[in-house]
Amino acid sequence: MKKPRRKPHHVTLSQVVKGQQSALLAALNRGRSESSSVELTRNAKGDTQIKVSVSSREGESIEATSMRAQDTYDALAQKYAAPKS
Repeated sequence: MKKPRRKPHHVTLSQVVKGQQSALLAALNRGRSESSSVELTRNAKGDTQIKVSVSSREGESIEATSMRAQDTYDALAQKYAAPKS
């Protein structure tokens, strides 16, 4: 007895688009982790140079993000202030 032959399964364009959207959203959500950083370097004169990079948290306003960056910078600037001659 012969097995009935299956019809080949064809993927529709809407199925392809839906799959790509899901993959794209997953990739974007993986990259949303907070990636703030602080970089301290010394220039030729021996002064500390500060670079602060702050990413906004989910639902956080730009003003709140800016304040966190400014607070971090101010604290480091005070700590690493060049000695007065």
